[in-house]
Amino acid sequence: MPEKIKAESDPCEKSARWGKVERLWKIIDRLRGENGCPWDRQQTPESVQTYLVEEAHEAAAAVRAGAVEEAAEELGDVLFMVLFLIHLYEEAGRCSLETVCDRIADKMIRRHPHVFGKTAVNSAADVRTNWEKIKAKEKKDRPEPELGVPQTLPALIRAYRLLSRAKSVEVFGLPAEDEDSVLRESVSRLRQAQEMEKEQASQDIARSLLALVALARRHGVRPEDCLHAYLNRAERQAWDREPNMADDVPVKTGRPSTRRP
Repeated sequence: MPEKIKAESDPCEKSARWGKVERLWKIIDRLRGENGCPWDRQQTPESVQTYLVEEAHEAAAAVRAGAVEEAAEELGDVLFMVLFLIHLYEEAGRCSLETVCDRIADKMIRRHPHVFGKTAVNSAADVRTNWEKIKAKEKKDRPEPELGVPQTLPALIRAYRLLSRAKSVEVFGLPAEDEDSVLRESVSRLRQAQEMEKEQASQDIARSLLALVALARRHGVRPEDCLHAYLNRAERQAWDREPNMADDVPVKTGRPSTRRP
């Protein structure tokens, strides 16, 4: 048996591993306790949710950059905020850590019948298809507003997910299988108009971006990831050409004051 599997199978090792999570929970107990932190004691789920989004973005940026040490720190921030939110709900008697764990465990088992059931699949594409079918069935009795895509997502990610859930791109004003025509028309207007009103320019740019997202889906790529990868390369090249440019960039010295006191 590989050494790594042996270690994970050792009851003592498992106890130590989950003890780390318990330690975080106890820290939150202390922060929220009678003699805890005034800032933490006044927080609510509504006031904390913004930080969860911010920390998730920072963790994603570290992962994209391949910065493992930074990713470990940022993932710790995300884990802390998740546990903190659950703690707040538990204090209010609205749900518990056990409820959250049970719900996601049941969902993962339910959506992986090829692993936990008898469904047969031949590829990752089959898995994705089954996942969407199961998800649609689950949502049938729990209709969500619009297409169920959070409005807080970055615009390119939100557009990608909206288009993937819509029956046709025509729902969003794009011609099916001819998205590039929207690009040509919008870009042509933007280039030719000498004095276009800001509202019209905004509409043309928005439709162009949406058309690009639709084209990206047809090519099987995610526009958010494409743009991040391109910007990372471009930024490195710019710094190579202009090494002194870094002197004008503010140094990140810690969390913004809005994060924690």
